[in-house]
Amino acid sequence: MDGDGALDVVVANISNVDWFRNDGSGTFSEQAVGPALSTAIFAADLNADGGPDVLSTTDFVSTLSDDEIVWFRKNLCPTSLPASAVVRLGTPPNPAALLNDPAGGPVVCRTWRPRVDHSSFQPAAIAEYLAVSKNAINVPTAFGTLLCTLPPPSLTFFKLAPAIGLPFQIPVPGDCALVGSTACVQAASVDSTGTIALTNALDVTIGTF
Repeated sequence: MDGDGALDVVVANISNVDWFRNDGSGTFSEQAVGPALSTAIFAADLNADGGPDVLSTTDFVSTLSDDEIVWFRKNLCPTSLPASAVVRLGTPPNPAALLNDPAGGPVVCRTWRPRVDHSSFQPAAIAEYLAVSKNAINVPTAFGTLLCTLPPPSLTFFKLAPAIGLPFQIPVPGDCALVGSTACVQAASVDSTGTIALTNALDVTIGTF
């Protein structure tokens, strides 16, 4: 799928079409191709641009009606760059509760899924938010150390988690101009008493794989 000569695997499950990238040693990492309840999938270069696309027959796609044939177009960028997400705790350190997507850092034309681990951080949380910002800072507050700038235009967006402990869904546009772009990502949780707590930051670089 990525042209590195190692055989990858594309599979469908009840919520996504997923690409399992082979790093060449037989170790696979998961990347979401897109949301779909697929009944069949087929990989081919549909638009003759040199990159394999994925065609899915589906019973449901979030923005489409039932019973669609969906084309997930392969994004080809001239620069190949691994995505990354580096943990930064701050000074004084925040809990290392914001976890990277198991598939890796944010990749163009993919959905990135970081999540907050509540096993020891705000276990009674009732809401959690994710801030994505252009700039990293280190400002101690009553809630923990603020690690990403908040006021616009530095703040890119806030996002509410779909449910406590479930991954945030961050779609990365299929824009090659984003490759190499950096961002600061930090989460905050609120419990039933109104107590706010801040997590570590993830300093991310958008890549192509």
